[in-house]
Amino acid sequence: MALVVIFVTSLFMGGCSEPTPSPAPVPSPAPSPPPELAAPEPIKIIHTIHLPPPPAPPAVAIEAVQMENAWIANEIDKRTEGRVQIELAWGAPFGPPTEFLSMVGRPGVADSAMVVLAYHKRELPLTSTTCLPFIAPDMDVQGMATAQLYKEWAPLREEWEPYNVTPLFWFSCPQASLVCREPVRTLEDFKGLTLFGSSFSAATEKLLGATPVSMPAGEAYDAIAKGTLDGAWFPHSGSIVFKYYEHANYITDLGFFGGAFINPWSVNTDVWNSIPQADQEAIMSIEPEVNVKFGEFLAATYEKIFDEFGAAGLEFLSLPDEDIAEMKEIVVENLWTDWLDEMEEMGVVDGRECLERYQALVERYTSQAAVMPPWPSE
Repeated sequence: MALVVIFVTSLFMGGCSEPTPSPAPVPSPAPSPPPELAAPEPIKIIHTIHLPPPPAPPAVAIEAVQMENAWIANEIDKRTEGRVQIELAWGAPFGPPTEFLSMVGRPGVADSAMVVLAYHKRELPLTSTTCLPFIAPDMDVQGMATAQLYKEWAPLREEWEPYNVTPLFWFSCPQASLVCREPVRTLEDFKGLTLFGSSFSAATEKLLGATPVSMPAGEAYDAIAKGTLDGAWFPHSGSIVFKYYEHANYITDLGFFGGAFINPWSVNTDVWNSIPQADQEAIMSIEPEVNVKFGEFLAATYEKIFDEFGAAGLEFLSLPDEDIAEMKEIVVENLWTDWLDEMEEMGVVDGRECLERYQALVERYTSQAAVMPPWPSE
């Protein structure tokens, strides 16, 4: 009996005791943060330029094309937030400008260049038609009209495709002048001169009775120094860079010749296609500003250019208005017709349509022409 009481009591007391607590759950380990993705390497584009580098600060560049190239490179870096970076290769280190078109089109050399159309008239005949003299009244109009023609007319785009090159920005060479060892005051003074010139400028020199010689711009300096050239028909800002004035005594304003060659900022098509679309759009947002900015650079540098010419002792000359009008008549009657005939001989069937479309665009954009600073008085 005692055993029964003890057993029951133990059962009762055991049932009233507090239960043994369950062990606390072990928290699950916090998930590891995902590994940080490394930022993609920026796309680096090597851009070759035929001009020497601008002077180091605090000196100021006096060649607007130098300033324009540096500005575009900086804007591409800024607008793509560093995802596309331009490395400027000054002084054509990979080969002369005569080779820029083929150089950019093949991999492993330069990815981009200012393709100097003066050297590629036969490879790019339709594009070169926009550089015929005495069509555009101003280089800004020339650049805007050519850019629009490229956008809206397929044959112009198609002639670039075999070279694997895509032009992005279109701007013209600055206004041309004649730096010469002899004074050129009238059209008659051209006769018998031997002058550096290229493409349509050279053809115009020949029509005026001079002997044109084509060569890379940098080589013309030695030829003028030796007297094998009498002078150079060249943008006067470029004449400063290449220092033609060191061996010439006269500089003649030719009026706006209107035949300055477009030098489009162009890139290897494969490289361009490797750039994400958002960054392509960011880069092309620069386009509306390209010609405006170039005009600003020219206006800012012209006074310095003329000051340097004056300090070198050059005498400033100008062709009379009637001579400029006569030169235009000679060029329109001969050079335009000769070029259309030459394109037909090359099998280019769209030459006349290209000229007509370009003339219509020039008329559309002429009201936007910039006013260049006046030529110094004689």
